[in-house]
Amino acid sequence: MLSLIGLVQSQTSKHSKTEPAVTPSAATAASPTTAPEGVGLSSERLERIASAIEKSVDDGRIAGGVSLVARHGKIAYFKAVGMADRDAKKPMRTDSIFRICSMSKPLPA
Repeated sequence: MLSLIGLVQSQTSKHSKTEPAVTPSAATAASPTTAPEGVGLSSERLERIASAIEKSVDDGRIAGGVSLVARHGKIAYFKAVGMADRDAKKPMRTDSIFRICSMSKPLPA
């Protein structure tokens, strides 16, 4: 089973910091990490995710994003791209905290 979790637009300083938030690092605490090839995935092909997010950042559609791919209960890819806060020039990190605006986007297996 392949899961894709995330691709969420980052929070900017315009949004309240008191709203409900999720931290992606909680995912790594619950699941072990592995090399993508260890679960039948390609490192090269997974890097396309970062390229797609970087294109959206470069096009100004999003400030940044965090993506995580897990298979067989193991995290094979976990990467942050772009900015967590454009105004403060704060880079996105895998443990950045941000609002989830829609839960209808996760992909089914």
